[in-house]
Amino acid sequence: MERKITLKSSHQLYTKTSPLGTIPIILIHGGPGGTHEFFRSFESFLAPLGFKVIVYDQLDSYYSDQPNDPSLWTIERFTEEIEEIRQQLNLDRIYLLGYSWGVVLAIEYALKYQHNLAGLILNGLAASGLSWQNHMQKLRTTLPPHAQELLTKLETENNVGSAKWNECLKTYFYPRYFCQLSPMPIWCAQAMANLNGRVCLHFCGPNDFIVTGTLKDWNRWGDLAAITVPTLIVIGDNDLCSISDAQKMAERMPNSTASIIPNASHMPFEENQGQYFAVLGTFLTSTKTQQDSL
Repeated sequence: MERKITLKSSHQLYTKTSPLGTIPIILIHGGPGGTHEFFRSFESFLAPLGFKVIVYDQLDSYYSDQPNDPSLWTIERFTEEIEEIRQQLNLDRIYLLGYSWGVVLAIEYALKYQHNLAGLILNGLAASGLSWQNHMQKLRTTLPPHAQELLTKLETENNVGSAKWNECLKTYFYPRYFCQLSPMPIWCAQAMANLNGRVCLHFCGPNDFIVTGTLKDWNRWGDLAAITVPTLIVIGDNDLCSISDAQKMAERMPNSTASIIPNASHMPFEENQGQYFAVLGTFLTSTKTQQDSL
């Protein structure tokens, strides 16, 4: 069921809830400025397990209102969107899955509203902007030498984000570390086409390998121990989050585990669906069983 909800700010957000399932799980899309379209596969896997899949577009994303007001582009306000959705959809305790940039919001939500969570899934990003930048820099060194040289030349010429820059990433970086499927599933390609680049630039900056936007100062490594709800950290084995960072997150969170999906990069839910949803389904059903027994 599709529904627009009205925020306290009077702006409207697009939401969609699966017709089947009773246990709510809200999925937070990436970007920043991305869309819910990345999550098309989730309903077919999770609804048969009894989970009500809820997706939404954040403010200034394609299907929601787009006031284009940078004063609204704060981590705190995007976090509050999740709580407003939970309340307006009359949900009690929820599972929450953050994907990519959505990991930032999922961590922030858990730190503020942990009492509303039955479980937490963090998919594809580490606990600080600097950690993401460091791993991106490392991945850059694995590109063919001529691609590395071109990126450096374009940086020197102040041509970051140019057609040549984007073509280099499209040719050498994204097929290895963002989505290894060729062609990319059409709904994921559509999500990429609908990305709001202004929001992405605000939080990340123009250079894919250097965080100069708002996220450069975001760091929650020291706060992870406060998140005690059952938590799954899941990444692909060639993801934009390093395996060591995923494992370190699990070590710092007292009720968590890390799972590395083989033969996958930043979209393991498409690249290796069988293993990804087996891991996710096991986590969700096992934590549900634990809570039912309380």
